[in-house]
Amino acid sequence: RIDEGALADANLEINLADSVPPDTTETQTPWKIVADKIDVKNSTVNVAMPGNIQQIHAEIGNLSAKDGNFDLSTKQYKVGKLDIDKSRGCYDDKMKTYSKGLDTNHLDFQDISISTDSISYKEDHLEANLRKASFKEKSGLDVRQVAANIVMDDGKIKLKNALVETPDSRLRADFDIDMNTFDVKNPGKLNANVNLSLGKQDVMKMMGD
Repeated sequence: RIDEGALADANLEINLADSVPPDTTETQTPWKIVADKIDVKNSTVNVAMPGNIQQIHAEIGNLSAKDGNFDLSTKQYKVGKLDIDKSRGCYDDKMKTYSKGLDTNHLDFQDISISTDSISYKEDHLEANLRKASFKEKSGLDVRQVAANIVMDDGKIKLKNALVETPDSRLRADFDIDMNTFDVKNPGKLNANVNLSLGKQDVMKMMGD
């Protein structure tokens, strides 16, 4: 059990390989870890994909996790509350050229703030209540509010009471999307109830005009 843990000024480097030798061991990990509170401050995480072509960079200003329960034997993980602020996240694909506007191959999110409740994950099934999130992207896009109840597994994504707001736009929606919705052969289903007001300024920022 961890009553309270803290990490500050850390730098984590993760390099993913194309392949790894198969794990032939059958070692069981019957650990159950309970963490009442974990705080992370002023730390960075860098993830390099195979070949170092795609990179993910995260700068964590403040992260606070409460009521964590991690059962390694059943691979079930729960966090009661997760708060992140004063943070940054970047994605860079070195094989892609830069483009104007919202460049999905070269993203840079700043001033990230996230508040979530009741996060749980087990066997490719994720549930979370995203209470509030906000960020700015280098394109000029300023997202003031994101919220949703999220349920996701390897076959479907459900978003209930989804809300996205900028100074000029507002989206309210419920989504129920099969992962194979856009497959050419035997596509899945997509059900959506969308109420959207899209401002010209946001369109111009995303297009780079």
